[in-house]
Amino acid sequence: MDQLAHPFSQAYVLTWAAWLRIIQRDAALAGQAINRALRFAEEQHYPYWIAMATAQEGWLLAQQGHATQAIARINEGLARMDAIGTRVTHAYARGLLGEVLVGIGRASDGARLVDQAIADVRQRHEGWCEAELLHLRGRVLLAAASGTRRSAESSLLLAIERAREQRAKAWELRAAVSLAQLWSNRGCCSEARDLLAPVCNWFTEGLDTADLQDARHLLDALG
Repeated sequence: MDQLAHPFSQAYVLTWAAWLRIIQRDAALAGQAINRALRFAEEQHYPYWIAMATAQEGWLLAQQGHATQAIARINEGLARMDAIGTRVTHAYARGLLGEVLVGIGRASDGARLVDQAIADVRQRHEGWCEAELLHLRGRVLLAAASGTRRSAESSLLLAIERAREQRAKAWELRAAVSLAQLWSNRGCCSEARDLLAPVCNWFTEGLDTADLQDARHLLDALG
């Protein structure tokens, strides 16, 4: 990648490599990728890639326990995207911001942001992240006030359905883990196992990723 003679393409690769590490929930490798992407974008004066890398840095700060700084940094990234008129990854970054807000007890604000993000991807046909946003919505609702569990379950089921339509196995696995955990907590262990095992067993590589480890641990607990 360092041998690319086209700086804009190099910035593209660096920034999307960072998104991949974020999707994999690998904070250590994401941190390296984000720092590299942001530094290169700033050196080249690419506002498009600076905006994305800024939002990514906000996600990293959240993983490191710096929620206030994370919120400010993601909002800065979103504002930079708005300033240059791009919506690419805007909805996904908004969903990540909603997740951070939930983590500091602002579940209603987080739910509102995720709902806005879902509406945005549907309006603009940026469907690549819709399944994950639906999954985030389910998780946010579970953290919100009582009485939202049925809505959360519906959102998780829809996330799985959307992921299957797109053959997006990584998104399907993540939503299946959340739904299986919900069903397990309700005492429906057999249903949870039947949901999770097939999608988990589909994977033959990446077995050390956080999502697959979570899935295996849950399957073991389900017996």
